[in-house]
Amino acid sequence: MQDANFKQENHKKFFRVSLYWMLAALGAACIVIGVILKSEGWAALFTALGGGLIGASIPIIVSFSFGDEATDLLDLLTRGNNITSDAESTKEWQGEWHLYHTSLEDSKRRWLYQKYNLIANESTGTLRGKISITRDDGTKTEYYTDVGIRSDRLIFIERPGRGTEPHVVTVIIGGASEHQKIRCGISCHQTWDSVQAISPCLLSDRPIKNHQGEQILPQDTSSFFSQDDGKLLDEKWINGIHNQNIAILVPPFPAK
Repeated sequence: MQDANFKQENHKKFFRVSLYWMLAALGAACIVIGVILKSEGWAALFTALGGGLIGASIPIIVSFSFGDEATDLLDLLTRGNNITSDAESTKEWQGEWHLYHTSLEDSKRRWLYQKYNLIANESTGTLRGKISITRDDGTKTEYYTDVGIRSDRLIFIERPGRGTEPHVVTVIIGGASEHQKIRCGISCHQTWDSVQAISPCLLSDRPIKNHQGEQILPQDTSSFFSQDDGKLLDEKWINGIHNQNIAILVPPFPAK
């Protein structure tokens, strides 16, 4: 009985794989027809149809023929900017977060503020958000953020909504600690002056407060802080580095 069931399953699998191979072949034929046709409208239609058939068939063929490991590899190669994490971890980190980091504007070092609303997707293990940075002149730039969780590190990867600006990569240290309310990290990014930079950053589940207990937030529609608030945030970052026993292993060097 078991042998009969095994053969029956193999026949079903063979039939399904053959069907998807036929769809993939039909897709290839559509692409060839699209290339041959002289009419741009019909050529575009057949090419798009062929690409869709091939795109839908190949992952299923790989899964049936080679198993889940090959499917995982194919997903890794095609999922683009996605960073996946343990689904339970993404649930713990979803919600509102406040990020403070530095940049250069007109050759002046300044702190900026962003508020994230991170959204977790348990089925894909992703944690994502979207932010908008406003300069003093009112110019806005949107960034799409993917967050990965690795051990006690949070890894933010941001890409601009438009333009050729490089991705921003931010690593927050001690992210998993429940007792660490303000977490320190570093960010690799391109400044507003188009200079490549490595700079400090702070992450908190609520706005950071000054010595008087007042929230440190930009005073106007800009994302930038005043120089006085910037000095206080420098102090918060240095104290956080010391409190978390993080060593800064870079040699002293003069500024340009």
